[in-house]
Amino acid sequence: MVQTIYDKTGYAKAEIAPDDSSTQVKEVQGDNILTLSFTHYANIALDVNDYTDFEGERYWLMEKYAPKQNNETEWVYDLKLYGIESIIKRFLVLETTDGNTEPVFTLTAPPRDHVKMIVKCINNGLDHTTDWKIGQVDGTDNIVIDYDGKYCDEALKEIAEKVGGKAEWWIEGQTVNICRCEHGEELAIGYGNGLTELERDTSNTAKFYTRLFPIGSTRNIDPEKYGHNRLMLPGGLKYIELHTEEYGIYDHYEQDAFSDIYPRRLGIVSSVRSETKTDDDGNPFIIYYFKDDTLNFDPNEYELANEVKRVSFQDGELAGLGTDDDHYFEVNFDSKTREFEIITIWPYDDDTQLPGGNLVPKEGNHYILWNIRMPDEYYTLAEEEFRTAVDQYNAEHWQDISIYKGKTDHVWVEHNNADLFVGRRVRLESEKFFPDTGYRSSRITKVTRKVVLPSQVDLEISDALQSGTLQQVNDSLANIKNYTRERTSGSLPDIIRTWDNTQPTDTNLFSARRSQREFICKNKVDRAKKKIIFDEGIDLGDFSEGLAGGSFDGKGNGELLTLVVRQLLRSAKFVEGFNGEGWQLWIDEDGLSNLTVDKLTVRQIMTIFELLINKIRSVGGQICVSAANGKIKSVSEEDGFYFIKFEQENTFASGDLMRCQTFTGSKLKSYWVEVGGVQNDGILVAKNEFTESQQPEEGDECVLMGNTKDAKRQNLILISATEDGQPRIDVMDGVNGKSFSNALRARLGNLDGIKDDWFPSDNQPHGNGLYSDNAYLRGTFLLVTGEDIKTKFEITEGKIESAVEGLRQDFASDRGYLNNPSFADGMAKWATENETVFFLAGNRWIWTNGKALSKRGNSASVCKDLGRTVVRIRNKYISQKNANLQSIPPMTTKEDGTKEAIPVFLTFFYRCAKAGKLTVEFENVDKTGFENFNSMHVEEDIAKTEGYKQYSCNGLWNGTGDFKLGFTGDIYLYMLILSTDRVESLAYKYKTLFEQSEKLVRIAAQNFDKDGNVLEESDIITNSKYNELISQRFNEDGSLKNQAGLVTSANFQGWLESDYASNMKKLNENFGNYVSIESFAGLFATAVEENTNIVKKADISAFVTKDENGNLESGVHISADNIKLEGIVTANENFKILEDGSIVAKSGTFEGLVNATSGCIGGFTIEGNGLTNDKNFDGDAYIILRNDSQGAFAGIGGNLLPASSGLRAVARFQNENKNRWFEYDNLGQNYAMVLSAKNADRNIALSIMGGCIEGFALKTNIVSTTDYKLDRNEGVVAIYNETLYDMTFILPDMEWYDEGHQVTLAVAAMSAGYYSFAIKPGYCYDKSGKKHETFIHWKTKNYTLDSFTNGDKLYGYDTITLMYVPRWQIVNNNAVLQKGMWIVTGGNAQ
Repeated sequence: MVQTIYDKTGYAKAEIAPDDSSTQVKEVQGDNILTLSFTHYANIALDVNDYTDFEGERYWLMEKYAPKQNNETEWVYDLKLYGIESIIKRFLVLETTDGNTEPVFTLTAPPRDHVKMIVKCINNGLDHTTDWKIGQVDGTDNIVIDYDGKYCDEALKEIAEKVGGKAEWWIEGQTVNICRCEHGEELAIGYGNGLTELERDTSNTAKFYTRLFPIGSTRNIDPEKYGHNRLMLPGGLKYIELHTEEYGIYDHYEQDAFSDIYPRRLGIVSSVRSETKTDDDGNPFIIYYFKDDTLNFDPNEYELANEVKRVSFQDGELAGLGTDDDHYFEVNFDSKTREFEIITIWPYDDDTQLPGGNLVPKEGNHYILWNIRMPDEYYTLAEEEFRTAVDQYNAEHWQDISIYKGKTDHVWVEHNNADLFVGRRVRLESEKFFPDTGYRSSRITKVTRKVVLPSQVDLEISDALQSGTLQQVNDSLANIKNYTRERTSGSLPDIIRTWDNTQPTDTNLFSARRSQREFICKNKVDRAKKKIIFDEGIDLGDFSEGLAGGSFDGKGNGELLTLVVRQLLRSAKFVEGFNGEGWQLWIDEDGLSNLTVDKLTVRQIMTIFELLINKIRSVGGQICVSAANGKIKSVSEEDGFYFIKFEQENTFASGDLMRCQTFTGSKLKSYWVEVGGVQNDGILVAKNEFTESQQPEEGDECVLMGNTKDAKRQNLILISATEDGQPRIDVMDGVNGKSFSNALRARLGNLDGIKDDWFPSDNQPHGNGLYSDNAYLRGTFLLVTGEDIKTKFEITEGKIESAVEGLRQDFASDRGYLNNPSFADGMAKWATENETVFFLAGNRWIWTNGKALSKRGNSASVCKDLGRTVVRIRNKYISQKNANLQSIPPMTTKEDGTKEAIPVFLTFFYRCAKAGKLTVEFENVDKTGFENFNSMHVEEDIAKTEGYKQYSCNGLWNGTGDFKLGFTGDIYLYMLILSTDRVESLAYKYKTLFEQSEKLVRIAAQNFDKDGNVLEESDIITNSKYNELISQRFNEDGSLKNQAGLVTSANFQGWLESDYASNMKKLNENFGNYVSIESFAGLFATAVEENTNIVKKADISAFVTKDENGNLESGVHISADNIKLEGIVTANENFKILEDGSIVAKSGTFEGLVNATSGCIGGFTIEGNGLTNDKNFDGDAYIILRNDSQGAFAGIGGNLLPASSGLRAVARFQNENKNRWFEYDNLGQNYAMVLSAKNADRNIALSIMGGCIEGFALKTNIVSTTDYKLDRNEGVVAIYNETLYDMTFILPDMEWYDEGHQVTLAVAAMSAGYYSFAIKPGYCYDKSGKKHETFIHWKTKNYTLDSFTNGDKLYGYDTITLMYVPRWQIVNNNAVLQKGMWIVTGGNAQ
């Protein structure tokens, strides 16, 4: 996968290939982070607001980034880019109503108005765009939020909390929402169904409880009168329990949720007045008064000691204003005037008073009076409201806190096109976790997605939410390392010993004995007390497919040499009886072996001592073949049902549609009923299924004709010969009701009565023939005239497609100016351009399977689609140069000498896979000498289509310029015809031509003119000609006319009885010279079809002719619809067809598929799916591949060495080529065998079970450089250097599958002395491609790259040998490469 990084203006900076560790992590009310790790060949300057797009979302850099440099062509990047959920942490919520940017203010408004203001801040923060919009926002009541320097994410979280319920803040696309993040169509998913693992995590920080202590408000409570200092639940209830039996007691104390519930009255302002007063300093101010005519008590009589009456306005200009967070005004009440006086306040730094100006109470405003003792009736109302609020709180907040975590099966995700996103509704299916229902409807709360494989996702599914922790931007790896160092210094992990019950975690360890008890031993017999699951399968012995050992893969497929089953072998599900399913092989109680299967194929001999076949019963003149039938033995009534038993074993099942139809004398019995159930070898059918006149009776013949539920029992075969005079065989499928509507899949016989919209209304199926959904036919196809139309079908992967490409090419070429218009010759005569992106590692191409790894971009190419040869255009074009056009139309010349462009019409068939713009034009048109005109140029938007459609357009063309057709989307085209003919004419000709095969079209062209009349030279016999033939050759009574020139049966017999040999003259006189040795050359028979007047004939002709050299040769011609040869057919004694169908021949050449299931090839016997040398395995068969001219020999078999050698070898590989296929350092190289073993934790390329290696040698190299890095394939390397100082060997880089590599390092000196050289370790790479350092172990010391850099080097003297050993660590049951180690195994070192 390639990611493009853009700068903030949209300019593409670089294309990068992320590695396997790159991820997208996104959660509800949390961060949205894209991590990209990759290596690039250049230093990319990455700046703030650079971005990339992934999975439909945009991610930005929030700080400048500098990569790590390994060398001049290798730069390592670990980027963190942030989605909008993280970006909005940068933006303050600002009040901009009056043109100011004020970060400190208070807003009282519905939630949607709050979100509207925040969205405006997001748009302004993102360069004053208007792209971000408001989505769904729950809640309509006013909420009050103090914006004191709040950031957008903090504000959205507070809005969601104030809205309450299940509201969350989340962003989809560019839409901000305040509601529960749960949307999309519910997706069924579970272990084995999209998930490869599933676990439950209960470490969620969400609120969970089973006993709630709700704390009521103390407002308007007089403890002396009420008996409690706070509001209580009805009956003085102190707590509410939920599911304590299941989970135990988890207490929760909640007060804030119920702080607004207390004994109170919602009053309404009925009138307002004001008076101007002066303070002690003489400054004027205004006092406001209001009345409430609905107030039915005196507040002064309900005062609380030491409390001042307060009023909080619920709407109007004073809502959300006043003192403190409760937003109240102190008031006095005049019992005489029944009027409230609002105590004026000055809450701001200036002289602004409240109430005052426009912020004053108004008639109709609502308020709540508090800090008084309410009348008694208000306490009961408040308690009921309190209980209702507690129940609502439990409904909204009590939930299963578990988070269900699972990894997706990427193959399943891709196959089902499953879109996995945060908030997606899911139906999580698990009998283990949800035993009551088997599933839970929930939603995805977090996704961790691999960038290189987006269908590989770690999901978190939960009804609750963890406290969405927003990650910090400036993560520091150094901080993490320091933290780890501090936490582990001076202490060791706890040891879990054999008798401990301590749960294992990441911070403790098993003791050795506990490890023996917990883990399976690999070097001695051991026993597992619990089931062991092998995800990838298990091999037994040295498994070699088809040869040795045994194996079971992770899907349950297996291969064994033999298998002994003592009692039972069966399918996963087995039900006995005719209506059962599955298969079973077992030993019964009597010791007899039994086998039950659905189908049995025996290739050679089957011995049967008793064969039982179920009867096929007929209904109403039809024979019905289906899965059940029976003759009724008895009928009884049971509670609204008929209990029916049959003479033989019952084969009907529940849901079956049972039909009876018989006609005896003048009585017709017919019923078609549904079987309600099966009971005691009989069936139950509801009485209301039958009519009063059609009741079940003993002796009724019944058959199965459909099933309402089981698709496997909805099929049957009907054979009809007498019901309606239309003999036929019908194949029915999908009969799920008491009719055959839409159930006819195939019919052989009379087709009258079939109505099908697939066929023209004036040519519906009729007469005798075959009607079927699909037809797979082989052999010769003949016209009614007996002529072979040679229709050819090609069978490719089970699909049948007609080979009409040649006809398409002929048709298109004959009628158009474009060359190769059907693309039968690929892109010949056409031009285009294609884009290919090659992947690089450093500055080198990445090679896989011998090819450079690349991604194909926009292109145009020829391919197959839905059985057609088409050209596919993806955001590119195709063009045809004027010189490559097949022809150019003539132009009309006017009287003044100028020429006129002519209209041309373009038509083609297309399927659009991705919408785009189509452009058709002629480029480089030369208008010299032509009357001015607008050359053809068409632009049109093409929408996505399901199948192929026809397109046409037109324009003016003067025969110059190059034709060009482009498309910006993805489209498939064929049959491009550019012509002066109108599209309608071409469309009709195309339809009529391509409804037939190539041969049929050519027959029509050879025998009919354009008006449909038969040509004079045609050999087709029409009705009038045939009548003429009959009148000339036969009498009215049907007898043959004398000298008719035809031989009848009687005449021929008489001729044989005549004196042919002695009197030829008399014979010729009797037969009118129409029969002679020369003219009597054949036997024939003819017949005429009455309806069609078509002659059918069969003939045997003998002839004598001359070959090309003038020599006589004889021949025989046999022609008939069917030719039947009885007995042994022999050709020249060299070729025979025996009576059993087998062929005997001396030799043969075969083209096409040869399928042999038995027999011999050379010294090999065909056995099963393989070749063996002999059933007794005592022969020396062999396979040899050799090329003597190149000195190559490869062979395997019983013995590949000459008998004279006295030796035996089962394999022999030689490469003694003297030619130089390629050169390396001017040395040609020959390889006799290349072995490779990779991709397992341990990889063995060659295993020697016994014996030794003769003539073993290592690859050597001599170098003369002071610093030399070894190749992995070099075994012995010597340095030759005249100066012999400052020499360093750099050990090769090793892959994760390397093990046991051995290198010998030496000094080749020209003079005596004691020479040394430094040895520097290299690197090793793990499975993900991550690089690790290696080190050299000598005696008790490790030599690392750091120590080498710091001068602490290992030196070898004269000669030294090292062996490479990978170091692994088991992590989550997987072997993970940590570091590689080189061990000094010989020589001198220091």
